[in-house]
Amino acid sequence: CRHPCYFRKKITVAENTEKAILRCTARGLYELYINGQRVSDPHFQPGSMEKYCEYQEYDVTGLLSPGKNVIAAVLGNGWLNCESWGSLWANKPSFLEELELTDSCGCTAFLGTDASWKCAASTITDNDLQFGERVDARLEITRWNEVDCDDALWAFAAEYPNASGGKQIVLQDYPPVKLQNVVTPISCCSYGDGWLFDLGKNISGRAQIHIRNAHPGQQINIRYAERLNWDGSLCEGPYTDVFFEQDNMPGGKASCAMRNQDVYICKGGAAEVYTPLFTYTGGRYILVTGFRDKPECNDVQFRTYWNDLGVNGKIRTSNEVINLIWDMTRRTYHSNLMTAPTDCPTREKNFWNGDMQVFVQAACWYMDHSKFLARWTDGGRKIEYGVYGWEDEEYILPWTLYQFYGDREILRVKYPVIKCLVMKRMAAVQDGLPKNPHAPYRDHLATVNVSSDFFAGCYFCLMLDTASKIAEIFGEHSDAQQYIAWLNDARKAFNERYYLKDEADYTPHCQGGLVLPLAFGIAPEKDRPALGRRLAEYVESDGYHPTTGYGATPHLLPLLCNFGYEKIAWKTFTQRGYPSWRHIFATGATSFTENWYGQNAKGFTDSMNHYALGSVCSWFFTHLGGIRPMESAEGFRRFKLKPVFVPEVGDFGVRYRCAYGEIRSDWHYDDDKILWSFTVPEGTTAMVQVTPNLPREYPAGQYQLIIEKDG
Repeated sequence: CRHPCYFRKKITVAENTEKAILRCTARGLYELYINGQRVSDPHFQPGSMEKYCEYQEYDVTGLLSPGKNVIAAVLGNGWLNCESWGSLWANKPSFLEELELTDSCGCTAFLGTDASWKCAASTITDNDLQFGERVDARLEITRWNEVDCDDALWAFAAEYPNASGGKQIVLQDYPPVKLQNVVTPISCCSYGDGWLFDLGKNISGRAQIHIRNAHPGQQINIRYAERLNWDGSLCEGPYTDVFFEQDNMPGGKASCAMRNQDVYICKGGAAEVYTPLFTYTGGRYILVTGFRDKPECNDVQFRTYWNDLGVNGKIRTSNEVINLIWDMTRRTYHSNLMTAPTDCPTREKNFWNGDMQVFVQAACWYMDHSKFLARWTDGGRKIEYGVYGWEDEEYILPWTLYQFYGDREILRVKYPVIKCLVMKRMAAVQDGLPKNPHAPYRDHLATVNVSSDFFAGCYFCLMLDTASKIAEIFGEHSDAQQYIAWLNDARKAFNERYYLKDEADYTPHCQGGLVLPLAFGIAPEKDRPALGRRLAEYVESDGYHPTTGYGATPHLLPLLCNFGYEKIAWKTFTQRGYPSWRHIFATGATSFTENWYGQNAKGFTDSMNHYALGSVCSWFFTHLGGIRPMESAEGFRRFKLKPVFVPEVGDFGVRYRCAYGEIRSDWHYDDDKILWSFTVPEGTTAMVQVTPNLPREYPAGQYQLIIEKDG
């Protein structure tokens, strides 16, 4: 049944009870109450993990009182009954709870879910993460989650024989989804038979609607849009039909059956407030129909939610372009932090592993992903396996978590998976490289792309290189040696097939065709400077526009800087016109879009809230700030400091909080000198290099250097 139910259980708490711990999980989603009060502030619990059934633990001592109490919950469908573009299922949500009561003598009693619990239909007649929520407030059961509710006519709950769905039950060990901001629209105006509210920026969450003087049965429809068409009409874009287009025409059989639409049927009264409970979406515009009276702007508010991860990285600069890109990237990523990393909060809400593997460095520079991404890469729901550049998340995320946080456990857990991936791909190798590899996306959404064979060959080499390093960490020397031997064969075969030594180029003859072999260590070492020069020439001949896609874009500006072309890198970063980062926001976008077109996207369903191209923000930390992890010392125990000083930036500073403390790097130009200050945390050592071939180790401390412009 897709109609959520209320569940409740009356319990008696002894006078001498001193502590109460509540542990809960569900198939689907749950909201939990004790004596009418919400137990805690997380939302969308227990989440979306595929491998595990996660439970949450709450100290509810302060919510219980001696005597009669009630534990109550309402269940939603969540990811149990929804996937991707609108697959709708009718699996039965279920709830599992354990209350541990400890008295003053140290004795412990446990109360759990069983057939003595009671249930009744809720006001939520349907809910779906894609479809939206349907609520009929006329079905309200007064005080359903309080002790004095009369539940004599409620049915007894049915015991479900396998509440975890066969999954291992584990404690959620990362920050949950929480309410982050409440946004009031900047304007509202009449629109057709409704009212259009403008939030000012494209964000993700749930609308809260205040309704006055409603009649019983009055229907409020809530629609969302990320942008407007050129004629001012709503661009429904990714908000496509769940069923069939004709069903949504006037008089159609399912005129309310649209994606990302919430419907509220009023109970009637002077004031009602509706906030969807088990769904969310993204957008800048909210269209509400069904108001009897003209609404005020603050009658509609938008509540934003994301996993409450700590902020580790900060940027300080007076440069407007950097600040704008940083702000857009953070907003876009917030919109997609919903129990796990999604690709967009509107069209599909999918957990694309390819999107996350290209963005993971930027993600870790910004927020603390030590637990969040470790759980997801191990047991999260993902799309899609079997595809080069996407399935490579299996080793890229664990390796990144090791570099940033020193997490050996995730490497240990994932190593068997990585080993299986290596052997699966090796089974399809011919003459050193994959034969007919499945790489349909290639360098996804590049304006000038490489071939599938070329793209897969690059990731095949990266896989073997990374797997060999992970094997060495665990003393799997024979594995490591085998991977290195295969890697040497693959590099040789790749360069024989694609490398044009006399031209200092690779056969794709484009930016991505040079970026990938250079970034993944495939290009011959002695020829790398010439290839770097060729890359710079391509960028110049392309008018300083990036032509790369998801896979190559994170590496483009770092490579240019590494080869001494920081002026070209900066000009590319700040370039206007298509394709460029500035072009995206010049089209009116306030969050990163799926492709370089921005809000001028040619595709009707292109997403306007997609973080992948925001991967450029890693460059802020690694090159403008100069903080670079070292493979030989995981978790920033030792790290490099090698900033790139660009006069046009003006001033720049980064902060990054690692496990040992805060790393700082700040610089600005003062006439003919650069004033640079940096901080090395206790327990770490920095290898500082501000001039070529002159590195120096700095122990923990605060330092200031004066650098001449000519180095």
